[in-house]
Amino acid sequence: MDNGTEHNSIPIIEKKENLSVKTIEHAPELKITKIINGGTYIELKWEPLKDVFCYNVYYSTDKVKYKFTSKVTDASCRIEKLECDTRYFIKIKYSYNGKNYKDNLSITDIKTRKLNAYEEIFGTKTICVNTAESVDKPIMSAMNMAKGLMKYDVVSFDIFDTLILRPFAKPYDLFILVGHKLDIMDFCELRIKAENKAREYAKMTRGNSEVTIYDIYKIIENETGVPMSIGIKTEFQVEQDLCYANPYMQRVYELVKYQGKKIVICSDMYYPKEMMEQLLNKCGYFGYEDVIVSCDYNCTKRNGGLYGLLKEKYDNLVHIGDNEISDIQMAEKAGIANVYYPNVNKKGNKYRAENMSYLVGSAYKGIVNAHLHNGTKEYTPYYEMGFTYAGLYVFGFCQWIHKILMEQGIKKVLFLAREGDIYQKVFDLCYDDIKTEYVLWSRVPVAKTIVEKNRHPFLLQLVHHKANAIYKSKITTLFERIGIGLLLQYLPEYRINEEEYLTPDNEKVIERLMIEHWDEICQCYENDKNSVKEYIKTVIGNDKEVAVVDVGWSGNNVLQIKYLVEKEFKFDCKVKCLLAATRNVNDTYMAGMMQDSQVDTYIFFQYV
Repeated sequence: MDNGTEHNSIPIIEKKENLSVKTIEHAPELKITKIINGGTYIELKWEPLKDVFCYNVYYSTDKVKYKFTSKVTDASCRIEKLECDTRYFIKIKYSYNGKNYKDNLSITDIKTRKLNAYEEIFGTKTICVNTAESVDKPIMSAMNMAKGLMKYDVVSFDIFDTLILRPFAKPYDLFILVGHKLDIMDFCELRIKAENKAREYAKMTRGNSEVTIYDIYKIIENETGVPMSIGIKTEFQVEQDLCYANPYMQRVYELVKYQGKKIVICSDMYYPKEMMEQLLNKCGYFGYEDVIVSCDYNCTKRNGGLYGLLKEKYDNLVHIGDNEISDIQMAEKAGIANVYYPNVNKKGNKYRAENMSYLVGSAYKGIVNAHLHNGTKEYTPYYEMGFTYAGLYVFGFCQWIHKILMEQGIKKVLFLAREGDIYQKVFDLCYDDIKTEYVLWSRVPVAKTIVEKNRHPFLLQLVHHKANAIYKSKITTLFERIGIGLLLQYLPEYRINEEEYLTPDNEKVIERLMIEHWDEICQCYENDKNSVKEYIKTVIGNDKEVAVVDVGWSGNNVLQIKYLVEKEFKFDCKVKCLLAATRNVNDTYMAGMMQDSQVDTYIFFQYV
């Protein structure tokens, strides 16, 4: 794909009367080549029709009349946010001029499939299991691609999504930032519409839809009052700030250049040659023979015109690009050798998460797709998990922790085992102005140290959960392990055999035994409490205020440390509780804590 918003161009038509006659009377039917039924989405591909300017896609159901869903220039579309197990009727209209449309009636009656149980929970995105997504349909190494090009004298490269990448899943999302800089509401939509209007006007007046950035911003100037020069300067500066060299293709480029091959750069684009050269040079591309841009010649790769120019100037030529139609099919049709480079977003989008905020989600997808799928390297599943999910989460969590500590003047943070190990390591890599401690902690010592205050956590963790676990515990073994072996002498009074396992059948009897001998349990844990007290005192040191960090979910660990430090042991220290997330719908204890900010949550919570 080599443009900001994809488009088709056609050869110059001498008489526009012929255009309208062709649109109304001689419009062929579309031939569908591929249907993907994803349950909540439908993907369609069809054979592209010669000289078609654009396609409009509509769908309806038994209950809803036809609804416009998208306008596309490639012979494909994806209709999303559909209901599963529902019958849809799809209609595609196409136009040679952007105004008069011909209906295609060959597609009707597609019933979306039912989702399976996994898809109901996690959606229909592809999940890599037992492998890494970067090794899915791998491409040859840059060295091997360059070797394959040695038999040609001239190598032609496409620009966008081949030599140069944008950090977005969709190229026109860059216009959101342009609009922000220009302070124009709804600029992204306005910019897309202005380009379409410019192309429609060019089609009607010149017979082809090629336009320059000046044509586009002339329309924007008329509609907004923003001077054309300022709009163009702003957009192109954003392009220069954000575009970057594709590391894989830059390696290929340098290898063929080193071997003395002539390099030509060929693009369907609204930026003229001098602007494209600035962008190429900024991204590190030098030493090319020529830059051929569609808007300078009023013809495109898509209609074959630019390939005609290339053949006039050069012999023994090969072209490389990511668009299956304009870079491959049309080059083949022109008799030019070609090499397909898979588009990184087309390869990666099937793996990316949905329902993210729009701009950040697009940037996330674009950056991750480019990194994992440009072809430079194949990664392990562990690396990809860190790069796509865990790294962003942990780094963001640590940034959030540091911000709170700075705002509240807290100089020490305690990271609780086990997740706290990675939190602490990342935090220490990022910041050296806060003292950190890794604290060995779990629910069992928590339950033991607060038995005098609240017996519920003890009975929940060490009786109920054990009784309902898959792997059962022998009662004698459990009592010895948790330090209350002296209670074994009372088993006969409760008609419990020492060889019995703790199960839901005898759970209530064991609870009654413990409750009736609770003072003895408290005495058993007196030494444990003293050990915990000394341990906590050591990790806190002389600090008067500390933060305690845990992953979540009920918050029991951080809240119990707060209780022990401030109330049970009465240390001269205040505790701030920080969690990654909370989601325990049965634990309302934390609701009050979060209302007065005794506990803060990074990602999400359910109590406020």
